[in-house]
Amino acid sequence: MGRAKYDVDECQHLSEPCQYWRSNDEKSGTPLAAAAVGLPFDFSVSLFYLSSSNTLSEVSSVDEKLEVWTVGDASKEASIQPANSSQLAAVAHFCEYGCAQLTYVVYQDDSQTIWLANSSNWGSDHTNLITQAAYASALTLIPFAAENGQNVTNAYELRMYYDSNSQVEEDKFDIQRQWNQGKILMDWFPPTERREHLTLRTY
Repeated sequence: MGRAKYDVDECQHLSEPCQYWRSNDEKSGTPLAAAAVGLPFDFSVSLFYLSSSNTLSEVSSVDEKLEVWTVGDASKEASIQPANSSQLAAVAHFCEYGCAQLTYVVYQDDSQTIWLANSSNWGSDHTNLITQAAYASALTLIPFAAENGQNVTNAYELRMYYDSNSQVEEDKFDIQRQWNQGKILMDWFPPTERREHLTLRTY
């Protein structure tokens, strides 16, 4: 994994682009999750991964050319220990109304519970979301249009998707900043089964 050799202030005084060096801190085969903030907010992007000690780690950049990266707050403030099999998902939830203006990361622990951590306090402000997710569940975390999808001008809600008992399920985060169970979106069969067995459930 590449990491910038210099920090932002040092790079401003260099006549050539910042050089990169290779970090050996990442776990082999680590999952990756990225979250970015854009206009009308100040640009930033964070890349989350698991370190060689299997702790949640972050590198971040405020450089729009992505030439300068520094160690992120999740690495500095926390010692989050996901399961060895855990996947990661991240989202920067920034909007002009209703959003908490925070970055969120979801991960699984050894009991297959899905946890939500956020940038207000990486060290302690974690939410237990799901207790019955599948082993090594795929995870997705996305902004969602307000008022349960009706207000397309503002995405102050969130949706998380995960695998539970061979079903793709949903959790919903609403304007009250509460998580509630969503819909079962899809039943699925192992790859050895015919794809015709997939059934999509509608709202």
